[in-house]
Amino acid sequence: MDRAGGGTQPRRAPRKARTPAAGNEPLPTNPQIGPTVLFVSPELPPWIKAGGLGDVTAALPPALRVAGVNVRVLIPAYPTLLAGREARSVAEYPAPGGVFPAARVLALGEVNGVPLYAVDCPPLFDREGGAYQDANGHDWADMHLRFGLFGKIAANIAQWGLADGFRPTIVHCHDWISGLVPAYLRWAGVTDVRTIMTVHNMAHQGIFPGSVLPALDIPLDAFQLNGVEYYGNHPQRIAARIGFEERLAHWIEAGADMFAMPSRFEPCGLNQLYSLRYSNPPIVRATGGLADTVTDYDDATGDATGFVFQEATGAALFDAIRRAVAVWRDRDAWRALQRNGMRRDSSWEASARQYVRLYQELTAGLGATG
Repeated sequence: MDRAGGGTQPRRAPRKARTPAAGNEPLPTNPQIGPTVLFVSPELPPWIKAGGLGDVTAALPPALRVAGVNVRVLIPAYPTLLAGREARSVAEYPAPGGVFPAARVLALGEVNGVPLYAVDCPPLFDREGGAYQDANGHDWADMHLRFGLFGKIAANIAQWGLADGFRPTIVHCHDWISGLVPAYLRWAGVTDVRTIMTVHNMAHQGIFPGSVLPALDIPLDAFQLNGVEYYGNHPQRIAARIGFEERLAHWIEAGADMFAMPSRFEPCGLNQLYSLRYSNPPIVRATGGLADTVTDYDDATGDATGFVFQEATGAALFDAIRRAVAVWRDRDAWRALQRNGMRRDSSWEASARQYVRLYQELTAGLGATG
């Protein structure tokens, strides 16, 4: 591609009226106000999910649309997503750049009232397995290509728009999977689109060798600090389950008396919110979203929702657990603590209102944002 020219302009497919897939809800009849947002995520339950990011993708965009945001979701075209769905092409990229195969963007109707787009590239996405691993639990060997292309197409949508007239003013990225979107936009010289990055799990950072940069259509001079860099129990008392199972996760939250979440870092965190809703007081370290959402127990105030400790040490965690057990022995105090947590407004509507304010701040200087 010609970087000076700002990217590869897609071949837009002719517009055709199609009947939405069965079960999809129609667009709201009221006009959308505020910014237009492309929500870029690799997960969307029930079709594909590995953790909390999938829950966010399923719940936040519908809440944003209710709040008046013209938000649309972009996800890879996994086989489970395409099966039985009506699709039409709204952009085609015969040569996306680097060693990326040809790709196109499909409009798949709506899910929960939110328009859904998919990046269709059979060599990279038409395969059995999950978003990040194959059917045997091994990481995809070409993960950098899968999500490099995904980010490149998201950036192209933001730059050129789609055949159905949609072009976002904000691209809302999630985790390392879409981490190259802001970089691709910058290299393309796009100045009328803003980006937001929500970090769900800082432990996963998309680490690959620098040798992959040409394949991803990344300029070699970007491999520096101001660009992008890839760097290179108690026996019989504890059970471990490595993996994710939706039903088991709900059972754990519903059946536990308290939930320990001693994270070293946690930009937001969802499990502590699930715990509050399940009347399962969380025990958390005072970091990131955990400090924002859990109020430490204090019998003098009566507004506590859990137990918070400061230091990232085993001793500090153990002390917090001992405090929690002491309150658990006081039935009335424990019930009051549970009720406080269940009353906390952790709804997606509340989160949507905060994002709307952020979107409006970002687009305040861009002129019309309809």
